[in-house]
Formats: sequence, structure tokens, C-alpha cells
Amino acid sequence: MDRSRWIVYAVLAALCCSIGTVVLQSRGGRSVPWRFASINAGDTSYHALRLEEAEQNYREALSMRYDSRSALDVWERTDAMLGLARTVSARGRQREADSLALSVLHMNERAFGPSSWEMAHPLHALKEYYEFACQDSMTALCSAKLDRIYKEYPDEGPLGLPDETAGLISEGQRHLREGHLELAQDAFDKAVAAQQHAFGPDDSRVYATRHWIAEALAASGNLDQSMVLFSSLLGRTESKIGRDRLELIDLLEPMAAIESSRGRYSEAEAVWSRIVALQDAHLGQDRAELIPTLRSLASAQASQGHYEDALRTRQRALAITSRLCDQRHPQRAIDLMGIAIIEAKLGHVAEARNACSAAKEIFTRSLGPEERQTIECDQLMDALASSGAHRAHAS
Repeated sequence: MDRSRWIVYAVLAALCCSIGTVVLQSRGGRSVPWRFASINAGDTSYHALRLEEAEQNYREALSMRYDSRSALDVWERTDAMLGLARTVSARGRQREADSLALSVLHMNERAFGPSSWEMAHPLHALKEYYEFACQDSMTALCSAKLDRIYKEYPDEGPLGLPDETAGLISEGQRHLREGHLELAQDAFDKAVAAQQHAFGPDDSRVYATRHWIAEALAASGNLDQSMVLFSSLLGRTESKIGRDRLELIDLLEPMAAIESSRGRYSEAEAVWSRIVALQDAHLGQDRAELIPTLRSLASAQASQGHYEDALRTRQRALAITSRLCDQRHPQRAIDLMGIAIIEAKLGHVAEARNACSAAKEIFTRSLGPEERQTIECDQLMDALASSGAHRAHAS
């Protein structure tokens, strides 16, 4: 047999081995790209309100083998499990969702230890899940666990930052907590300078560090300085990528929140409206990502007395939530409660009472009569009853 034929056979054999490897991985072998693709597909389907498809994708990711000794594998399995938990919660299977969430907690504690720094990622993800499920006690538990981790590892910085930068940012945080603003700013400046020296002034990692510093300033109450830094980052980013890119939302959201915290509701409304326009243009008008944005926009509108605008915005949020979630899910009740409050501000007592009654029924069945949300519904119902009685007496 001549040499050229041997080469052809060798190439064919290599191709067969490659194809076999891919098939084995897709049927349960350990393959990070395959698993990540399934998780990403699940996230995409969920936000597009295709819940059955999302559940299938998350379950496919969970069917693939993973190494319990690998932090990356455990974290990816965490993302798949919590994606599935959020999806089945939205589909009305709350008991199954809560079981998945507890399994995530136990899996990570077994892998890393209950108080290790590696627990920060799963605890953040669990906190987001419990916020979605409106479970205040479990949300508070995750927050408390995170606080203990941060106190135990004071020199750790944000995940993904170089050690030197992480240490400088941690130092800046400590000075902020102690009220030493100048020392904090000096440490933050050194952190940015270190990255600029290593990567150049316009590197995305430098921008990410500046973003994190702006968030740290806002968290410590230094809203003016935080806003200056965010505005600078927004201007630089727009000059690089343009004004109509979805990536700008990462900067616009904290800016809108800061404007609301400063009582500048008109400015906050303008920023939230811009975010909604970006999401509509790039994602579509019926996406799960729009729900928190629309709620924040409605709040900014209502804070200015623009109740008709706020009502339309909140009704749009409810329409999306109703498509995403089971009719008895507490996320629907959150929007119904928001609508009830706005209707009351408009003097529409009957409409407010109907929305509040529907919210209370959902909260009572899903969370229980003693939970905060149910009690708030009772309080609003009492206020509406008093208002109705007063109106009847006046007439």
C-alpha cells in the first residue's frame, strides 16, 4: 500500500475518533462546551418565555457528567440547577423548585465547605432565586452567609480580578467602611493604575475595575462620586461601541438606581426609559428581562405623580409576568399589588381593591398568611376600605 493511502486512512481514523468523542460527550460524558451550551440555551429560552423548552435544556445540561472536585463543574451544575428551579417555579411547581435550590446549597457546601470563599458564587445565585420566589427568610439567610464569608475573607476582591488589584480594592473597601474616603480613593486609584500598566488604559478589564469601584462607592453612600465615575465610564464606552448597544445597560442600570436614591426621579425615568428602549430593540417586547426594568420605570413615574404613565407601565409588566409565570406565582402578585397602589393614587378605589384582593389570594396561597407580602396586602385593603367608607360618608 502506497504512502498516500496510509495518510488517507490515518486521517479517516482520526475523524472517526473525534466524532466518537463528541457523541459520547453529548450522551453523558464530561464536556464543558456541551454543558455550557445547554445552560445558555436554557437561559435564552427562559427569557423568551419558552419555559418548556428551557426546562428541557436545563435537564439536558444536568444529564451530563461533572467532576465534583472541579469548582468550574460544580458552579456550572449550580447554574443549571437554579435555572431549572426558577423555570419550574414559574410553571407552578414550587415544591420541586425549592428542593432543587436546597440541593444546590448542600452540593456546594460538600464541595467547598460552608464558609469557604468559593461559596460566594452559589450564594449569590441562590439569593437571586429566593428573591424570585419571594421567600424573604431564605433570601436573608443567603445574605447573612455572604456577609460572614466577606468578613472571614477580607482580603479577597471580586472574582476574576488579578490578586494585586483585588487586594487594593479590598483595602479601598475597608477605608470606605471606616469613613476614610481619601485613603479609599487612593487605594482605588492604585488598583486602576496597576491594571492600566498591565493591560493599557482602554482595556475592558480596566473598565470592569472602574465599574466595580463605582458600585463600591454607591454601596458606601458616596452617590455623587459614584455617579461621576459611572457617567465617565458611560461616555467612554459610548465613544467606543456607540449609543445603541445592549452592553450599555450594565452602566445605565446603576445610574438609574442612583438617580432614584438621590430623589431625582425625572432623571431616573429618562434612564429607565432608555434601558427599556434598548431591551425592546435588541431582545423583543415580551422578554423576562423587561419585568424588573418596567417595575423600576413605573416607580420613577409614580414618584413624580405621573400615575397614568405608571399604570400603563406596570400593566405591561404584569402582562409579561402572566406569560412567564403560573397564575398563582407570587411574581404576578407583586405586579398586581403595584397596580393596586397606583389605582389607589388615581382614586380608583374599586379597581385598587380588586387588584389588591387578587394579590392577597396569591400571596396567601403561595407564601402563607403571616408573610410580609400578605400582611402588606391586608394593610392596603384596610386603607382602601377606610377610603371607600370616607367617600360614601362624604357623598
